[in-house]
Amino acid sequence: MVRTGVRALLSSQSNFQVCGEAIDGVDAIEKAKGLRPDLIVMDISMPRLNGLEATRQIRNILPQTAVVMLSQHDSGEMVRQAVKAGALGYVVKSSIATDLLAALERASRQQSFLHFESGTLNANLDAQEILQRSAALERALRESEELYRSTFERAALGVAQVSPDGRWLRVNPKFCEMVAYTKTELLKLKVSDIAHPEELNDHNAQFEKLVAEFTDGFARETRFVRKDGSFSWVNLSVSSVRDAHREVKYLVCVMEDINERKRLEEAVRQNEKQLRDQLELKIRERTAELERKNSKLEQQTQLVRDLSGHLMKSQDDERRRIARELHDSVGQLLAAMGMNSSTVVREKDKLTPKAGKCVEENIELAAQVLSEIRTMSHLLHPPLLDEIGLNSALKWYVEGFVERSKIDVRLEISPDLGRLAPDVEISLFRIVQECLINVHRHSESASASVRVSRSPREVTLEVKDNGKGITPEALARITQNRSSGVGLRGMRERIRQLAGRFDIESNGAGVSVTAVLPLEIQVS
Repeated sequence: MVRTGVRALLSSQSNFQVCGEAIDGVDAIEKAKGLRPDLIVMDISMPRLNGLEATRQIRNILPQTAVVMLSQHDSGEMVRQAVKAGALGYVVKSSIATDLLAALERASRQQSFLHFESGTLNANLDAQEILQRSAALERALRESEELYRSTFERAALGVAQVSPDGRWLRVNPKFCEMVAYTKTELLKLKVSDIAHPEELNDHNAQFEKLVAEFTDGFARETRFVRKDGSFSWVNLSVSSVRDAHREVKYLVCVMEDINERKRLEEAVRQNEKQLRDQLELKIRERTAELERKNSKLEQQTQLVRDLSGHLMKSQDDERRRIARELHDSVGQLLAAMGMNSSTVVREKDKLTPKAGKCVEENIELAAQVLSEIRTMSHLLHPPLLDEIGLNSALKWYVEGFVERSKIDVRLEISPDLGRLAPDVEISLFRIVQECLINVHRHSESASASVRVSRSPREVTLEVKDNGKGITPEALARITQNRSSGVGLRGMRERIRQLAGRFDIESNGAGVSVTAVLPLEIQVS
């Protein structure tokens, strides 16, 4: 419905001609390739591929095409993400009637338009500078690829470039020969897709350490799975190529074929394995009886945990569904109604003064209702959590909490936090949400702090306040897991489902809640 309104608005202007429409991000990229438009109006929230990623790809293909983004989110963080993706303009949907044409006029002259409901961006954010830097980076990457192309093709060793998230970016013929894949097939895979299952965890840990800890590289012997299912031993050497800010741009992998040596070593290992198998058999025989006795208890415990996890997931899914329904149905209808009302206001001189005033009041009421629905939708399930990640979602929630509660909250997030697994991000977000609600309801504290830090193997959340604290008796019940509080039990269960640790401390002058989660299920 918003798309129809935007098309009608543009069709009424003689200086713009609509040349095409797309139903989602993937379709938008294909249409842009064929039509090569001067301007693109892009919605951030779309199926299959969101507007941020679609804009990045379109700007790489058509750097002269200007993109103006539409969003339901009145958020400075979202505007920054849009600019980083390459957008020249950012318009909140509730302001389409007043801002869209101005944004398109400026974008057509390669000038930025980043005005939105909550104000303008910080003056230090220079959109043109960001776009120019991005274009320079792309040119440097192309030059680098051309420089090393001949070396890759002629090397007697396997040579490859890998992205920080583990995707094969470039491979040479020798490596293709080692793993029996074609170049086209490998470029569709990740390193983990052909890593030996037994070495996958160590393999991922080494790569994560290289990316996260600013080490220069590592070397190890490892196995890759060939296309036919057999294994290929290689002596793998990995080094990192970093930008001026020490962030990893890509990894360089050099691989030597050591299959012949490993075949000899395998014979020795087989003898050792036979001895280990005999020992393990005796151990299994001695422990079988104990396992049978514990089996029933473990099954019952696991059943309860599975049920608890399923209920919690169902609750999160229902919140997400309701939030999406509010956004996609009521929110869109109100935005459309606002555009229609704006059209009427432009012709209010044809109405009676009373009717014109009513129309203006209707616009204000619609905007107020849209804001309330947007807040409700975001509290049920913030879209920033899915689209950008925990970092931005926590910033948005804490800002809103401070405004609503008048409690001063200091938020500290590790700069290398990155994206985590969806279950980890939603669990940490819900724990922060529950803790701050408890601070507001029970602590009588004027301030609080939220800190999220990350180590190579785990992520730690700490929420503290300076309120009246918890009595020793109540703290003892909590420590012994005898508290009847629904919120506290929910936090414990979320942490347990992800094999983490949970702790509450109070010295009578405030409360400290700590949650630690492992990163084994982190998104690459």
